[in-house]
Parts: sequence; structure tokens; C-alpha cells
Amino acid sequence: MKDVKVTRKPYDLWTKYESDLFTRRLAYFCAQRSGRFSDQFCNWVCSNDTEALCTFNVDYRYSDNPRELAYARQTLAFYSKDADLELCDTEKAMKESFIKTEMQCKATNKRWSSLFHNGTLEFHCDSIVFKLRRKIYEILGDCPTLDELDFAFGPGVNVGVKKDEVSSRWKLRVTPTHTDALGKSMEMICRDLPHVFSLHKGVSNIVVGILRSVAKNALTDRSIIIEPTLHTPYQKGVGSCMKKRLLMFGCNLRKQSINHRLALRGSKDGEIVTLDVRNASNTVALLVPYHLFPEDWFNLLDQLRTPVIDVGGGKKIELEMFSSMGNGFTFELESLIFYALALVVADEYQASLSDISVYGDDIVIPRNMARRYIKCLTFLGFETNVKKSFLSGPFRESCGCDYFLGTDIRPFYKKGRWTKARVVGLLNHDANHLDLFDDLRSNLELAVSDVFPYGPKGYGDGCIQLESYDPFLIHWLRPCNRTKKQQYVHGQRDGTLFDFVIKVPLKDFERYQKLTIEDSVFPLYTIAQKPPEIPGYLRRKGSGWVYMGDDGGRRYFISLAEYVKSSVILEMNDDLKDRETDPYVVQGGWDSKKVSIYELPGILR
Repeated sequence: MKDVKVTRKPYDLWTKYESDLFTRRLAYFCAQRSGRFSDQFCNWVCSNDTEALCTFNVDYRYSDNPRELAYARQTLAFYSKDADLELCDTEKAMKESFIKTEMQCKATNKRWSSLFHNGTLEFHCDSIVFKLRRKIYEILGDCPTLDELDFAFGPGVNVGVKKDEVSSRWKLRVTPTHTDALGKSMEMICRDLPHVFSLHKGVSNIVVGILRSVAKNALTDRSIIIEPTLHTPYQKGVGSCMKKRLLMFGCNLRKQSINHRLALRGSKDGEIVTLDVRNASNTVALLVPYHLFPEDWFNLLDQLRTPVIDVGGGKKIELEMFSSMGNGFTFELESLIFYALALVVADEYQASLSDISVYGDDIVIPRNMARRYIKCLTFLGFETNVKKSFLSGPFRESCGCDYFLGTDIRPFYKKGRWTKARVVGLLNHDANHLDLFDDLRSNLELAVSDVFPYGPKGYGDGCIQLESYDPFLIHWLRPCNRTKKQQYVHGQRDGTLFDFVIKVPLKDFERYQKLTIEDSVFPLYTIAQKPPEIPGYLRRKGSGWVYMGDDGGRRYFISLAEYVKSSVILEMNDDLKDRETDPYVVQGGWDSKKVSIYELPGILR
């Protein structure tokens, strides 16, 4: 019989027994080196007390050694976000949390309604409402119309779409769904998307949102609301517009490096604090944007939100929250409110705007204005997450970076059963941080090096990353002749190749036979968003459309079905892309293949 380790593929799940045993060995290794936490953690790991390991909160002291603290956090990180653990009914915990946030929003709406009707809302909290409203007006500017928004389907599930059929093609195939509010603009939407509605003869369905859960950690799931198919594209368009307006005022929602830099500084000098808002997406109460946003902007957002949802068992409720996770503009909406409030409070304290950064509910501000900012957050109906907010001490956490006295002690979070690919992820994360598993590295590398090659840093977890060029592993680095594509991308400089393992979705080409009529619309949708690879243009021919290509002066016609089929195959064979939502893909399974990556000179040595 062949050795299981040899025959196992990179993304094959280990058995639960193997995975749990491997986790306990690694956790015990870290627990032994975790300083003042050592005895307690070792007892929990040996007794397999996963509940204690998932619920323990580390306190941060100046006397701690960063490396010992990193070992302590890594011990807990093997359990805290592992969805494979069965500690409780996580879906029930999610519903309880959702009900709690709805009650919180209801209390905020009732309080704001009372303040408005007795005439004290404008003067409450030192006129913060008036100042915040004026700042939001300034940032948002003119309100766009529906036909001015960028239209793009999201990667998630929508009402009327099956869980394993979430690509743009499948969403074009189902009858469009929308709420009653958006239905009032259906005539304009039909003009904006004539080809989509031509597939379904102008028919659409009025629906409500659906409450669902997705994995979060070992103790609870995360609540999301499934939106109708016509809502998400316009919601994403509004979010994109907000993102551009925020960028003009110094809030960059396209990268997190500003938060990282400020958090690093705060862990050293203590002048910068990091805040986290508990359930921020679910606690934007309805009356908060109603009173803070311009009327035309609020009407647009209110038209695109989903006000009524099905919570299961045929029970429907009208939401007290304005939007939730699953809505295409929730992230930008909460970022706008938090950032505008930071600018208003900073103006009161004459704080530097360069010391302020907001990315969703990750907020970084100067320490001297933190108390005032938290007070204003509470008035707006938000709750500061005390466990994840750091106003003093040597630790700061923001956007996936955890700094203790200037050292990044972010652990590797195990979020599912072990695979060889996940072990490589652990090795690469460790190599880029404190190298906690230096004593085990050779054994861990031996367990995965049969399928994962060695390679340089900066290319992801498709290879075992090396700090620098190693002459003993020279076989992974080889000269190459430049192709035309490499010359176009990298210029005329010589380069080298190294091997890299990528995910390959398991495909069932018979599923493509189900996709017929919608393929006549999909190219019109995609070409409007992104120019095709082949130079040319669309042209009407008879009752349909054809793609007119241009190859060195020789013109030719390609039917839309042929163009879509060839473009899909091209995308599926792209070595560096995962096409999880393509119609070909069978959900839940991954294969792998080894490809060659082109490396420029001067990086490895």
C-alpha cells in the first residue's frame, strides 16, 4: 500500500482525527513557550478543553516578552476561529446576536425620534449632529441617478439563485428579483438593462430578503441578508461612488496600509489608539442616515436597501437597521459615518488628519480625542468593542495587523481542517513574522515538500517561501527564454522561472449545456465593463449581435456564443486565477496543478 502522505493532494482534507491530533501537537509546542500563560495553556491543550481556549482573552502588559506573547496568541489561534469545532449551536448564537442588534437599533430609532420631535436633536451632544451632517453633505456631494451607477454583479448568493450557481451567467439566467420599493423605478431599470429583461420578456418578481449565516468562529456564525438580484449590482454601484468621494477627503478604502502604519506607531509611543465597533454593519439604525444624509442620497439608499426579510419558518420582519452584511454599500456607508465623525471630532481637538484612518469598523485616531469620539459613537447607537479596542498599553490591532511594542505578533488562524496547503500557509506566515516554529520547520517542510516546491517571498502560498536564494535548493530556480507576453509585461530584462502550485476548481463541463440563451447577453454585460482581449467591436447582425474582430487588417465575425465559450476557457486556464463561481465549477472541491512563475532579476539575491 502506498504511503498516505505521498498520495494525498495539496487541498485534500485530512481526517478529523489526524487534523485534531496535529493541532494539539502544534498548540502544545506553542503553549510550552508562552511565558506566564504556559502552565494554564498546557493543561487546557492536554485536556482538550477547546471551550476555554476559544473564550480566553489575553491581557497585554509591558513586562511581557513579544515572542512569548506571540506563542500565547498562536496557541489560542489554533482554536478560536476553527469552524470545524462543535462547541455550540453557532446558527442559534447568530440569530440571538441578530435579534440583539435589532433591539439595539430599535432603541436608537426610538431615542432619535423622541429627540427630533421635542426639538433637541440638533443641540444634543454639543451639536454633533449638525456638524456631522454638514461634513457628510460635503463628502457625498451630488447624488447620482440609477443609470449613472456602475453595474456589476457580486460574487455572493442572491434571492432566487442557488448557492452553487452564483456566477454572473447564472444570475442572468434566473428571473430578476427586487423589492417593492425598487419596483417603482422598474421602467428606468428596464431601459438601463434592456438585454437582461429581454431574456425574461420583461417579467420580474417582488421578493423580500432572507436571513442566512456564514461561518465566523467556533462560538457563533456571522449573519448576512441575501439580497434580490437587481439590488446588489446597484448597491455595489453606490458603494463604488461613496468610495471615490471618500478618497477625495483622505479616506482610502482600497488599501489598509495606512491603518497598519498608524497602529505600529501607536504600539510604540501610545499616541495613536485603535477602536473596533461591535456588530457595526448591523447597528446602523434606520433614523441615523435619515437625519444625517442629504434627502436625495437617503432616498436613493432607501430605495436600494431591503427593508423586509424572512428570518425562517415563514416569519417576516421589518428591519430596524438600515442595512447589513450582504448589502453592497454597507461597508462604505459605515466607513463614511465613522470617518466623517472622526473629522468632526478632530476639528474640535485640532488633531492632525494624517493621524486618522478608517477602514470599515477599524478606526485609528489620536489618543487625546478617543474619549470624545467613543461618546459620540454611543450617541449614534454604536457600541465600542472593549475587547478589540486599545486606548492604552503597548498593543494595537487594526486591519489584520497586531503590534506589541512595534513587533507584529499576528498569529496564524486555523479556520478549518488541515490540508497540506494550509500547512504551507502556516509556514509562510511564520516565516514572515517571528519564526515561532523554527525548531519544527524542517519536519513541517518535509511533510509538504513532496507536492509544494520552494520559491521566493511575495507570491503567496503556492510555494514554500524562502528568505533568500539558497544554493542547496537551486533546482527551483532556472533561467528562461522570454516569451512575447513576458517581454510585454517585464521588458527586455532576463528573468528566471520557479514552480508554483495553484488551485484548480473541479469542473463539470456538462453544466455548461444548461447555459444557452443567457450567453447572448453575458458578453454585452462583460464588454461594457471590460474591453475584450481581441481588438474589435460589437455589431448588430439581423436580430442579434456579433463580435467583429480585427486581426492584422483581416476582419472576421465571431458569434456571441463562440466568443463567450472561448473567453471562458481562456479564463479557466489562467494560471493565477481561481474561478470558483464559473458555471463549469463543481462547488466544494479543489484540484491543483504546478505552473511556472516568471521572476525578475535582482529580487532573489
